[in-house]
Amino acid sequence: MHVGWAALDWLFPPSCVSCQKAGVDFCDECKASLQIIEGSVCPLCGIPYQGQGLCVFCRQSPPAFDGVRSWALYEDALRKAIHGLKYYSRLSLSLPLGEMLADLFAQQGWQVDLVTAVPVSGVRRRERGYNQSLMIARAFHRLTGIPLKERALLRLRHTASQVGLTLEQRIANAADAFAAQHALCEGKTVLVIDDVCTSSATLRACAQALKDAGALRVYGLTVARAGFMREGLLTLADELPVLP
Repeated sequence: MHVGWAALDWLFPPSCVSCQKAGVDFCDECKASLQIIEGSVCPLCGIPYQGQGLCVFCRQSPPAFDGVRSWALYEDALRKAIHGLKYYSRLSLSLPLGEMLADLFAQQGWQVDLVTAVPVSGVRRRERGYNQSLMIARAFHRLTGIPLKERALLRLRHTASQVGLTLEQRIANAADAFAAQHALCEGKTVLVIDDVCTSSATLRACAQALKDAGALRVYGLTVARAGFMREGLLTLADELPVLP
């Protein structure tokens, strides 16, 4: 796949998805501008906030996953990079995004048996022709060597857009939307990759499906985090329009 992209880059030289610098898909200067999540976060769901211990949502509604972390805030250059991959078929952007997750994973000390990606619905796959989270997971797999099981998780139904929904509505919208393959997951520790985490509702549903199939532990990594806690309230940042 790297050879194919190199050939395409030679025929059609890329430009930075954020600043349009020639010759690179996502330049070092734009990567350096990202708001890396390094401060206080919920030790379980990873949402940025300034409290102590678990956030109010993990206390009130404990998720099935054992930990979720995100690389940076869903802003500016990173938002453009994710949109480029997700909506504009810039598939080579999965490589730098996968590198970010490989670095993030190395910081966690998690021991996992396999990696998979949040599956998209048939509707989304027909629209885009691919699953952007799986593209990132493939890059992550090549960098880390962790076995990739693309069909460990299956999507059972298409879900409505989460934009505009409350946390409780998001959790209900994603509930029972996934199933996991018992033969692949039983007794295993599974890492689930997605592009953006907002309320963690999707990862909650995926983790529940994996635990129901016998997974021992479930962790999640996302490139971006679009939600944060401020004064006990959840602020969402996923309702911004798609950038060209």
